[in-house]
Amino acid sequence: VKSMTPSLSEALAVLGSTLFTREEAAGMASGNGDGELDVLLETGRVVKVADDLYWYGLETPLGLSSARPWDVMKRLYGECGGVGASGANAVNLLHLSTQVSAWDTWAVPVLHEVHLNRVRLVDRSDRAARAAAGLSYVEITVLEALAVPEWWEQREDEGIKTIGRTIARAVGDGGNDVWDGARVRVGAANEPLEVRRLLERVLSQM
Repeated sequence: VKSMTPSLSEALAVLGSTLFTREEAAGMASGNGDGELDVLLETGRVVKVADDLYWYGLETPLGLSSARPWDVMKRLYGECGGVGASGANAVNLLHLSTQVSAWDTWAVPVLHEVHLNRVRLVDRSDRAARAAAGLSYVEITVLEALAVPEWWEQREDEGIKTIGRTIARAVGDGGNDVWDGARVRVGAANEPLEVRRLLERVLSQM
């Protein structure tokens, strides 16, 4: 009698592009789902993108579709996991610069090994107040942008106004879930002194 539970390949084909753990793979399939995952990894039909996190993408003329970094970060760190853009990415996303980094750089509360093309993680385990306060992606991205000293040396007044306008637009879309001044101040407790000084200037105009 044929099992009514699909094989892992069949289950993934129904789901389409998806991220999953080894435990989730075992729950999708009949029989040896764990062994079938190993076969799919060997053939390249499934790729490992992080610690115990796997990607099943769509096959395209250019190869397997890639996992979106933001989706991987949400699986690794949760919706409010202390994650945000960092470095030139943060500056660009806040409309402070049109320069685009060759790397998609993320500030994270704890490092995971990730296998994503041109994605780099920056360890912010020394800034635990961010995750403890539940800072949003926008809030952490602002703190990261404020920590790029070469950008602020000559353009502080202009930059503070630009960040204020960007935050206002974000709040219009997402409300206090995106930006809350009191929450950011608490979450910035471990930031460098200069970042906290610049943050106070941002908060003063909100």
